[in-house]
Amino acid sequence: MATTQRSDLIYPTILQEEVIKGIAGVQVFNGSRAVVINPTLQGGADAFRNRRSVTVPYFNSIGKAQEIPEGGAITPKKLTMSSETATVVHLGDAVSINALAAAAMGGRDPYEVAREMLLKGLASKMEDILVQRAVTRIVAASMVYDGSAANISATAINGVMKKFGDELTMPQPALWLMNSSVMWDLAALADSTGRPLYVQNAGTLPSALNNIPIAMSDKADLALGTTPAQYYSMLLKEGGLVAWLDPAITIEEDRDSLADDDLLVMHAYMVLHAYSNMPGATKAGVAAIYGPGTNIPAAAAEILSILRQRDQKRAA
Repeated sequence: MATTQRSDLIYPTILQEEVIKGIAGVQVFNGSRAVVINPTLQGGADAFRNRRSVTVPYFNSIGKAQEIPEGGAITPKKLTMSSETATVVHLGDAVSINALAAAAMGGRDPYEVAREMLLKGLASKMEDILVQRAVTRIVAASMVYDGSAANISATAINGVMKKFGDELTMPQPALWLMNSSVMWDLAALADSTGRPLYVQNAGTLPSALNNIPIAMSDKADLALGTTPAQYYSMLLKEGGLVAWLDPAITIEEDRDSLADDDLLVMHAYMVLHAYSNMPGATKAGVAAIYGPGTNIPAAAAEILSILRQRDQKRAA
């Protein structure tokens, strides 16, 4: 009599369909408008396996409108295009079928479990690479404000905004991305009227600095590895980063004989890019403050420990 195996409960094609449905809605940096997710990259594994770069075209700015004198005429402008080279990224992951089957036996939908795990893993790695691209861009484009002499300040915040010049609102700033050690220093900042620059909101509303949402991230590329520690605190504009995703994600079954396990293996191809010039502009879509931060959580933990010890002595 045939025996039903745990691997019989999981079908790679069904999971592949579920992941493909979800890839268009994948969110990075809490769904910030700083990153454009575009699931229209075409090619698949056959096209990108041996191709590691693509050309990214965009229209150049035509400048300001013209003032027409009486009896005068408009001087036509030529619409031109530029292009940049972007790297094709190959991401992959593998999930144990045995683990998914166990989830099914526990009453959970194994496809939903796998879909959540794979999409969450993709989003997290995409964030890592997008931060790397942004760091490369701010250095190459001289979009770094040197705030290394002191912790983050109103002067440093104004300094990084000035890096965009008169293009600050073309398009609007969409996100601050900063290390937790820097973020804790924001609480002490205020404008000239004494109003806090940093607003820590509760619930689903993001915390904000100058009305621009903040995402706290301790990703490695935001820390410079210097002594004392220095960090990049990034200001990203709408669409300053872009992710073109190939929706033709593949999920195949494989066998790990050494672990006596069956695997579902995912392959995804995408282009993750930080523009050197925002489309229609002359500057990059990201700038950063270079400066130190205070590890307040560690200090707070030490203070709480001292207070607990004091309370324990009083209780005794």
